[in-house]
Amino acid sequence: MADLLYFADPMCSWCYGYSSVITALAEKHHVEVVMGGLRAGETRPLNTAYRQQIQNHWQHVQQATDLPFDFENGIPEGFVYNTEPACRAVVTVQALIPEYSLPMMAAIQRAFYAQAENVTDTNVLADIATEFGIAHPMFLLNFESDEMIAATAAQFERAQQYAVGGYPTLLIKRGDRWRSLGMGYEPLNMVEEKIAAITAAEA
Repeated sequence: MADLLYFADPMCSWCYGYSSVITALAEKHHVEVVMGGLRAGETRPLNTAYRQQIQNHWQHVQQATDLPFDFENGIPEGFVYNTEPACRAVVTVQALIPEYSLPMMAAIQRAFYAQAENVTDTNVLADIATEFGIAHPMFLLNFESDEMIAATAAQFERAQQYAVGGYPTLLIKRGDRWRSLGMGYEPLNMVEEKIAAITAAEA
């Protein structure tokens, strides 16, 4: 079993593509999830050109992974692509039920990409949290707290401290240091081969 550090954002399309990979890795290894804050605090509405650019990324992810996307209804004109609420929702669930941090992120991803739900909306995020037995009042109490806002910002800062340049990014712990396993989407077999090679070389 390896210790892995996973930097991601629920509203990063390649992280959505990577969701089955990281879920499979978590069945064999210890995975710590850290939110990256891809577009945290964004206030500008999407224009047509930017929307098309993002959906082009979605097309590439779908081609690589066969995951479902709602291209027609996703990110409507004027959508504000602020990823902080979705990240904070994962951090909230992580604080309440740590083992559900990855499933919560996957659920947000499905809602956003496949079902065209607005996961910048607090109530939508609270609805998703109920899938994991967290009632609306409990989720909202924690989600809206100063403590959770600060905890989310701390995870963003941690990504900056590790100089994470894109998402998904995966690190492996060797001794007392973290070593890169790569940035961006890779299929499960390639990631497992890297883990096995690093583990064998340092055994």
